Amino acid sequence: MNSNESTKGAVSRRAAVAAGLAPLVVARHVLGGAGFQAPSDKLRIAAIGVGGVGADYVAGCRSEEIVALCDLDHEFCAPVFKLYPRARLYKDFRQMFDKEQKNFDALIVATPDHWHSHLVLAGLAMNKHIYCAKPMTRTIAEARRVKAAVLASKVTTKASLQDSCTSPARATTELLLSGAIGPIREAHFWTGTHSPSGLDRPKEGPDTARGK
Repeated sequence: MNSNESTKGAVSRRAAVAAGLAPLVVARHVLGGAGFQAPSDKLRIAAIGVGGVGADYVAGCRSEEIVALCDLDHEFCAPVFKLYPRARLYKDFRQMFDKEQKNFDALIVATPDHWHSHLVLAGLAMNKHIYCAKPMTRTIAEARRVKAAVLASKVTTKASLQDSCTSPARATTELLLSGAIGPIREAHFWTGTHSPSGLDRPKEGPDTARGK
């Protein structure tokens, strides 16, 4: 066999292989329909603290793959758990890390504040992307440790500070800094939260409250 014959033989074999594989190589949208996202393209997400604001954080990622959820109060979190029937459930984040470390790419932290930095550092040590409720730390020392860990990592991190850039928040800041409403001597506020600790909006007006 001369070189030309060898080349022709190789080409014909490649053509045959290509012809055999052609039916298997189809566009992704043909298999899954318009907007289809392959499982391999999805982030695998674990979350700690999902009964309160964490439920909103997880809901914002519902198009991804929610693989593990951790919360101390499973009774309170039952409605959230039902939304993600394929997620494995935990009460102890240490057990979740031990069993799921290789199964998730990103970690949502929505526990009470004093746990934030510890869980963020643990997530970074496992090379996980992080989304953390504010504040990410409670002390300057914690902030320095978290900053050093973030700079040493190659993952994406974000704190939940979106409210500070909203139009109402910026307008309030402008009013305070400009002195347009004069000096502030006293402030009253309320907030609706996912927990019973939330304070409802007062039913009485300022005049009524002042008269008591």
